[in-house]
Amino acid sequence: MGIDITQKMIHDALNLWHQGDTHGSSLQHLLIWKLHHQDGLNNVRQATNQLLLDALAALANEDPTAQRILELRFLREESGQHIANVLHLAEGTIWRKQREAIARLTEIIQAQEEQAQRERTDRFASRLPLLMEATLFGIEHHLAQLAQHVIEDGAPWIIALEGIGGIGKTTLATALIRTLLRDPRWHDIAWVTARQQIFNGGGAIKPIARPALTTEALIDELVEQLLRQEIGTSELTMEQKRAMLQHRLREHPHLIVVDNLETLLDIEALLSTLRAWAGPTKFILTSRVSRFHETDIFHFTVPELCETDALALIRSESKIRNNVAMAAASDEELHPIYETVGGNPLALRLVVGQTHIHGLGHVLADLQQARGHTVEQLYHYIYWHVWESLDELAQQTLLLMPLVTELGGDFEYLAAMASGAGLSAEKMGNALDRLVAQNLVDSQGGLHERRYTIHALTRTFLQKQVLKWGDETFVADPPIAPK
Repeated sequence: MGIDITQKMIHDALNLWHQGDTHGSSLQHLLIWKLHHQDGLNNVRQATNQLLLDALAALANEDPTAQRILELRFLREESGQHIANVLHLAEGTIWRKQREAIARLTEIIQAQEEQAQRERTDRFASRLPLLMEATLFGIEHHLAQLAQHVIEDGAPWIIALEGIGGIGKTTLATALIRTLLRDPRWHDIAWVTARQQIFNGGGAIKPIARPALTTEALIDELVEQLLRQEIGTSELTMEQKRAMLQHRLREHPHLIVVDNLETLLDIEALLSTLRAWAGPTKFILTSRVSRFHETDIFHFTVPELCETDALALIRSESKIRNNVAMAAASDEELHPIYETVGGNPLALRLVVGQTHIHGLGHVLADLQQARGHTVEQLYHYIYWHVWESLDELAQQTLLLMPLVTELGGDFEYLAAMASGAGLSAEKMGNALDRLVAQNLVDSQGGLHERRYTIHALTRTFLQKQVLKWGDETFVADPPIAPK
C-alpha cells in the first residue's frame, strides 16, 4: 500500500513544531513516524519533530540554505523579514525558497518512508516460507475473507487454517501474510513452523532436521525473531523471555504464524500461552486437526480446489516443468485426474511430475491401485499418522465413506449405512465427530441440515492403500437412498 506524502502535510507538521499533542500530527500515519514513536519518543510531537529533524539533516547535506530557511522560520519562529536580513536576500526570495525547500523536504520524507517500508517488508518476508508457485489458484476469495478478520479490531485473536494434508494450508497462510506485510499497523511479524517433514516434487518424504516444537521452543524462536536486537547477547531465563514476549505482544500489535500445529508436543499448553499473549496481537495457526471445541478460535477449513482451478493448476505446473503434452491437454483429457485425486494441490502436482515418466493412464491406475513407491509415499505423507491415531470405531466408520456419493449423505443415511455394518447410530455419530475434526470427512450445509462426504483423494486412498497397511476391513451394503 503506497503512501503519498503531500507538501501540505509537511507544512502543517512544521507549523505545529511548538504545539502540544492535542493538535495531533499530519505525519502520524507514516511508518517512519511509528518507528520513532516505538523507539521511546512516546508523545506525538516528539516523534513528529524527530522525523522532521532527520529529513532536515538530509536536506542540509544537499542545500544548506534551504535547511537554514526552514529552521529559522519554523523551529525558531523568525519572521520572513528577519530571515531575509540574516541571509542577505530579498523577502520575496525567502518565501519562494521556503516553498521550494518544503517541496524538497517532502520528497526526502517520501523517499525515507519508502525505504523504511522496503526494509520492513524485506525483513518480514525473510521469515516466511518461499512461495514456489508463480500463480496461486482458487484462493482470492479466501484471502479477502481472512484478511478482513485479521485486520479488524478485536476478536478473533486466533485464526486457524485447517484441512487435510496437501490441501494448501501453509500456502494460504503465506499468501495471507504477504498481502498484509505493508500494513503499518503491525509492529512486527513472525513465523514459526513445527513441520517435521516435506513431500517433495519427486514423490519422496524428506525429514527436516528440527526437534519437535514445544512451547519453550516456540518462545525461544519468537525471542530470536522479535527481541534479539533488543536483548543483545544477554542470557535470559525462560520466565524472563515469556514475560518480555507477553509485554511486547500485549503492548503492540504483532502478526504471528504457527505452522503445522498438530505436530506440537503440548498443544494445550501452547494455546494457553497464545491466549495470554493475544490482543492486540493476532495469531494464525495451520493444522490438519480442527479443534472445534476451542471456543475462542476462528476456524477456517481450507477446501479443495474446484475442477476449474485444479485444471488451471495442472496446466500451470506443466508449463513450468515443460510438460508440453500435459499443458496442451483438453479438459476432457485432464478430467480423470480430478476424478481420481480431486482438488488436492499436492496430489495434482505429483501427477504432473509422474507424467514426465509414465503415461497419464498408468499414473492414475497406480493411484487407484496404490501401486509404486511414489504413490505409497504420497498416501503415507497425507494419511498415515491420522489413520494410526484413529480408534477402531473411527476407522470402521471412515471405511464406509466411499459408499457415500460425492454429493454426500445426511446423518440418517450414514446411520442406516452404519447399521448395516453393525454400528449403532450413537457410535457412528461419535466416530463422525472425530473424523470431521481430523478433516478426513467434510461436513457441508447450513444450520438445519448437514451432509457428509470425503475428498476424491481420500476415496481413492480408502479403496486400496489402507488394505496394504494391514488393517482389517469389512464390506457393508449401502442403504437405499431415500426418495
